[in-house]
Amino acid sequence: MLKIFTKILDLIFPEQFTCNFCGEELKEHSTSGLCEDCESALIKNNGNKCQKCSSPILDESKYCLNCQNNKRYFDSASSVFIYTGVAKTLINRFKTSNQKYLYKTLVYYMLNEFAEKNFPADILVSVPMSDKKLKKRGYNQSVLLAGELAKRLNVSYCDCLIKTRDTLGQHELPRAERLTNLNGAFSVTDKNLVKGKSVVIIDDTFTTGSTVSEIAKELYKAGAASVNALCFAATKLKADGESVDDEIIVKEKFGVKNRKKYKKDKNSSFYLPESFSFKNPHCNPYI
Repeated sequence: MLKIFTKILDLIFPEQFTCNFCGEELKEHSTSGLCEDCESALIKNNGNKCQKCSSPILDESKYCLNCQNNKRYFDSASSVFIYTGVAKTLINRFKTSNQKYLYKTLVYYMLNEFAEKNFPADILVSVPMSDKKLKKRGYNQSVLLAGELAKRLNVSYCDCLIKTRDTLGQHELPRAERLTNLNGAFSVTDKNLVKGKSVVIIDDTFTTGSTVSEIAKELYKAGAASVNALCFAATKLKADGESVDDEIIVKEKFGVKNRKKYKKDKNSSFYLPESFSFKNPHCNPYI
């Protein structure tokens, strides 16, 4: 089944000439839009992870602290990669640098994850943005992902959610505030579109799961039969529920000595495998 699915992906995503991350000329056919080096620098979310939300966990716990201590309204969540390195930069470019074309690269990997998880899906929904934030950014990255996934999977995309109030970005808040920041922030516009349906929420990043859980709560209120979630990447968590530093994740994956530090600005830095280099300097966001 997966082999057939992969062949379909090859037809869906045509060959291109340069890597979407480093800018290097692609010497071989690439359906993901990434060269071999950049693809190998993506860290898969296939280690120890929460059995409920699939957040990668630093210790051997079965459930992350967020799922242990908070009511979760979604049935399950899955993410393809850990939110660090290449995955983190792809998402940041996609969301904040107007590089909308990157949705195809993210969707390529999310399609594989969707096939492996075999989610029940009558409709896909995206995470809504406030009018203020949408006007500022110009597009909703979650809509691009959900719309493309729906098209490729031959499943309906349902634009049935709104954000009822503006909130601070989850990344701007400490853990305790992230868990309550979104309470009552979402609403279903038409319950008839959701009632009796198996729903999959699509987003780029899974952090604490508060966003997905709040949306799932509203979908179940509207009569959804099931609610799962699929994201491109998930933040790795320590035992206290806080995110793990990028340097630790890269060390864990590639070894203590096999890492390279990139300066993003005078106050922050970033880590990638030692073997990795930006072939095209214009694609290096840390110079």
